[in-house]
Amino acid sequence: MSPRRKMDCGDMSFVYPQLCAGFRPIPKGLCFPDQTLASALVLGLTSPQEAGAVACQLGDIFAGVNNGQVQHYNAAGTLLETLNTTTGGFTTDMAFDGSGNLYVTAFSANKLVKFDNAGGLVNANFITGLSTPESVVFDQSGNVYVGNVGGTGIRAYNSAGAFQHTVTGGRVDWFDLSADQSKFIYTTEGSRIQTVSNGNPGVAGPDFASGLSPGEAYALRYLADGGVLLADGDEVKRFNSAGTLIQTYDVAGEDTWFSLNLNPDGTSFWSGNFGSGKAYEFDLTGGAPTQTLNTGVGGNNLFGLVIYGEVTQGGPPPSVPEAGQTWLSCSLVAWAWSALAGSSELQCVKREHENVI
Repeated sequence: MSPRRKMDCGDMSFVYPQLCAGFRPIPKGLCFPDQTLASALVLGLTSPQEAGAVACQLGDIFAGVNNGQVQHYNAAGTLLETLNTTTGGFTTDMAFDGSGNLYVTAFSANKLVKFDNAGGLVNANFITGLSTPESVVFDQSGNVYVGNVGGTGIRAYNSAGAFQHTVTGGRVDWFDLSADQSKFIYTTEGSRIQTVSNGNPGVAGPDFASGLSPGEAYALRYLADGGVLLADGDEVKRFNSAGTLIQTYDVAGEDTWFSLNLNPDGTSFWSGNFGSGKAYEFDLTGGAPTQTLNTGVGGNNLFGLVIYGEVTQGGPPPSVPEAGQTWLSCSLVAWAWSALAGSSELQCVKREHENVI
């Protein structure tokens, strides 16, 4: 008999004795590379829940396009699928946790929605009772923070979605967390970038930047050097760590720069225009856009972007598949296990503190 190797998959550990020789450990919550799917196909298995699911790949682009939907593109801008939160209304900011699961702010429905890393809807009510949530951020410990336009500010939740505390009250549109976890920067669609302590909730710090385009300070991102990128309506602005403007980015005729996310390489970024429904990729060094993505949804629909594998300064390291591998959702592997129950090919070992399938 071949040696057996344990592999984590969120709420279960699998021992796959014959087809996984040389298999390396993978992060908690992410499932198996292609050889497991191949073995299931050899046995004639198909998962009805995951038919048509598209696993995330490094650099994939997700666009919140209204009607409760999120468009999923590959890094070259080809539309792969459209995810449905089932909530209707605006979909705005999104973020990935350390296991590659996607979280979408359902702005109109006052919810945070969770998908797995293959586009499967996990929980349309992961967090409820929000107040027009527009932005979402993870810290290095896996806690999730939601920015609310409706006056409840930045609210902190643990990885299971349980409320922990309020970081700051009032209106918060977009925000990001510093690499040392000590503070948040945030905007309120005003003309400045404000700061608030993370360790001492409610304690405001000095403005990071001010005198911006009136009423147009939108999405923002910390950079590795402590600087900040800001979608500022008329243009995208880059500030150094002291809050001094050092670079701008723009496209003729585009004056509604709203959403913004870094690419996994950390040297380029995407920003979306809600007026045209288009997103553009820029190199941080400046110049013309290197790529254009037209969502086809027209004006006043594109209000959120996220890039799979983006390295956020304050968040957990992203977990992405190695070259030539594709991760499958846990629901697919769970279904395959149930179909193979009793076979010598696959055995499921229950952990003491977790539930069996």
